[in-house]
Amino acid sequence: MQKELIVLADGCFDPLHSGHIEHLKAASKLGSHLIVNTNPDSIIWKKRPKVGPFLTKNNRKALLETLPFIDKVTSMRTVQVLEKFRPDIYIQGMDWKEKLPKKEIEMCEKLNIKIHYSNIRTNSSTKILDRFLKQYQKINHIEKKDFYDKG
Repeated sequence: MQKELIVLADGCFDPLHSGHIEHLKAASKLGSHLIVNTNPDSIIWKKRPKVGPFLTKNNRKALLETLPFIDKVTSMRTVQVLEKFRPDIYIQGMDWKEKLPKKEIEMCEKLNIKIHYSNIRTNSSTKILDRFLKQYQKINHIEKKDFYDKG
C-alpha cells in the first residue's frame, strides 16, 4: 500500500484570486491530502497596518472550503499548523523562495518536512489591490449613489 502524502499550502489569500486557485490545484497534485492554512487576520494587520484584511479570516476560509480539491482549511500561525499537522510537503509560491521566515524553515527541518516552491501563480493580491485603489481614486469624486445608479 502506498503511503498517503499530506501537503500543506499556506498564505493570506486576501483576496483569493485565480493565481491562488491554480497554485492550490498544483499543490493538490503533489500528494493525497491538501491542507490549506489561511493566516489569521493579525498577520495581515502586520503586513498592511493601515488597512488590514480585505476579507476576514472567516470569509477567506469559507471561500477556500468551496474548492473541491482542498481537504481541510485552517487558520493559525504557520509554525503552529506545521507542528500540528506535520505534512510531508510544505508548498509556497516561488516569490517566497528567499523570504520564507527562519522559524518556518527550522520547523520543517525539525519535522523532516520537504519545502516545495511552486511557480504556478499568475496573479498577485498586492497587484490586484493596487489596481483597485487606483480605480477607486479615479472614481472617488463620484457620489456613491451615482456610481451604483443603474438608471
